[in-house]
Amino acid sequence: MTLFIIALCILLALTPMVHANSGPTAYEGTTAAGVHVEFEDCPIEVVHENLTFDVPEFPREYYEDESAFTDYQARVTAEYTLRNPTDADVTVELLFPFGIAPWYAPAGRILPEYCGITVDGGEIDLQLRHSLVWGSEFDMEEDSARLHDGFMEHGFYRPDMSVTVYTYRPRDVAVQDWIEARVRLDSDPARTKYILDPANSLRTESDHVVVGSSVSARDAVTLYVIGEAPGGELGWELYSNNEPIEGILECVDARQTTLKEILLSDCPEGSEVSDADWYNAMVQMMEQSECAYGYIDMNHHIGLMSWYEYELTIPAGGTVVNTVKAPIYPDINTGWEPPVYSYEYLLSPAKGWADFGTLDITVRTPYHMTQCNLDGFEETGEGYAFHLEGLPDRELVFVLSAEKNPDKPGSHNAGIYWLFAGVVALIAVGIELRKRK
Repeated sequence: MTLFIIALCILLALTPMVHANSGPTAYEGTTAAGVHVEFEDCPIEVVHENLTFDVPEFPREYYEDESAFTDYQARVTAEYTLRNPTDADVTVELLFPFGIAPWYAPAGRILPEYCGITVDGGEIDLQLRHSLVWGSEFDMEEDSARLHDGFMEHGFYRPDMSVTVYTYRPRDVAVQDWIEARVRLDSDPARTKYILDPANSLRTESDHVVVGSSVSARDAVTLYVIGEAPGGELGWELYSNNEPIEGILECVDARQTTLKEILLSDCPEGSEVSDADWYNAMVQMMEQSECAYGYIDMNHHIGLMSWYEYELTIPAGGTVVNTVKAPIYPDINTGWEPPVYSYEYLLSPAKGWADFGTLDITVRTPYHMTQCNLDGFEETGEGYAFHLEGLPDRELVFVLSAEKNPDKPGSHNAGIYWLFAGVVALIAVGIELRKRK
């Protein structure tokens, strides 16, 4: 018993204090990528690429205002030496994705003025573009395909398509608190689609859907009918605490408009997003969000990828140097001690060129590279460097931290548990030896 007490005291002395923290330990950043050439069978070759990461500081997990966020200094610069081996001038269209804003960005976006593109050191004409972000992983081919010149063509949606906007209000309802208005929809989705605002519930049956909106007796419910209006009145039912109640949901207004007008009305005032890009992103989101019987669940936040689109002409037999620069935002994991910062850069877009020569990667930072998926980085006086002949077969992912060997989450506790298990084993052995005596 004395041995057990001593062991318990040792265990308590070695156990670190644990501080409760209800906040998140992981913060999602942004995947960076090089330029993407919009040219099938492109004859242009990359003679050499210098890829430089300047990471003098880590981002914060939280920014109080936009000005503090824009002072963040970490950048990635990709410098391409491009050659035209043909006997004719070649003009290529290029896309440079520079923004799915990290979740810790207070403005919800990456400011375009903090990105830059030059050709042989000079400014060029750029067009700012935006596309829908859908899903957590960035894919150059899929995401760039969401960009369209002008208002996109779609099998159902058209900018001039008729939309009927119905406004309803509860009437003759005895209940004073919140109620739920439900409606059954069973139209042909090839002819009619619906959006309910606000929408709080959705139930799909074999031959219809039931959608509901939670409102007070003073609130309005808006139903958007895209395409052909349904024949007859819609049958609304009112509920309180999931029990039917007396009263009606009365239509107080019905107006006709167009799909383009409705979608553009949601674009934030003063936004740099063009009308066509916003409309196209909203149509693609509605397409992704459609449920059964033409009902569209729009309870999603619309995220936009920011791009620069530009043209580049390389004379016959000539070379140019194209340089792109943008902020780089890592994933943050504060569960480690000290925190770790994971940077991802897509190298695969460079496979769109006719040939790729050499690649030099430089990471200029005062911090430590604790992990990297590419073997070959060497420490230098200013950080890390890596030279490759050709492109690797994977994207680049590396991790930085303020310490060379940060502790894994729970590693202290794991050691204590093993210590405790060892002490218990020793106690058991001691007890068994005493019995034998």
